[in-house]
Parts: sequence; structure tokens; C-alpha cells
Amino acid sequence: MYYFSVERSGNQIMNNIMKEFWKGAYVNARHYGDSPHRVSLLKEIIKKDEYEPEDLYQFSWLMTREEFEGHYPHQVEYLHKDCKAVVTYVQGFYIQMLKNDKYYMNQFSSRGKSDKKLRVMEKYMFDKIQKTSKELVQKV
Repeated sequence: MYYFSVERSGNQIMNNIMKEFWKGAYVNARHYGDSPHRVSLLKEIIKKDEYEPEDLYQFSWLMTREEFEGHYPHQVEYLHKDCKAVVTYVQGFYIQMLKNDKYYMNQFSSRGKSDKKLRVMEKYMFDKIQKTSKELVQKV
């Protein structure tokens, strides 16, 4: 019984951390004039008790490398030399599409991670967001 309550408390902490992540996305969307549809989706996500990678998927936005460089000039130096397009998400996260048709992400390590499947990379990103957020909270 004790194990169950510790596990449940750990899950609740993780859900609270992710709730703050989504609240931040909502505030940013409202502040920067995102579409009313996306703002309302974020508002609905905040109400959830548990979060999953699919919550992140619905906020993907595909753009060419050139479009990305125009919108995010401060991120250009982090793009892979073979990047041809970028899938952006909430809170400044993105996954690069390379010329070899692999997806690549280097926001969590300088070496980066790649895979042939976008969903694999999105799951990796979701897990890393959770882990990084939890580590930040534990340091406070």
C-alpha cells in the first residue's frame, strides 16, 4: 500500500509539472496572438489530469528551413547542415527534417538524436520535456 501511494504521488507531481508546461504554452499563445483555435485547444489541454505525447502532436507546424530561419533567427546556428525543413511545436521545441529523410533533434544534447519516424522523435521529445521539467523542479 505504501508503494502505491508513493507512485501515485510521483505521477501527480509529474502531471502538475506538465500542467505548468501547458499553462506556459497557453500564456505564450495568447500573448503572441496565436489563432483562437490553437488557444482554445491549449485551454482544453490545461484541464486534463494526465498528459500524453498526442497532446504535443496536434501543435506541430511544418515549415521550410528558410521559413524557420526567418521566424527564429536566433536558432539558425543550431540547425543541422543537412536540415531541409523543421517541424515546430509549443514552447520553442522543434524537430528537423534532414535531406536523408531522417528526423533530428538536438535541443537536449549537442550530439542530438535521429530516427526515420517522426512519431518516435515526438515521443522522445515529450519524454525529455517531462524529464527536464522534473529535474528543474527538483533543483528548486
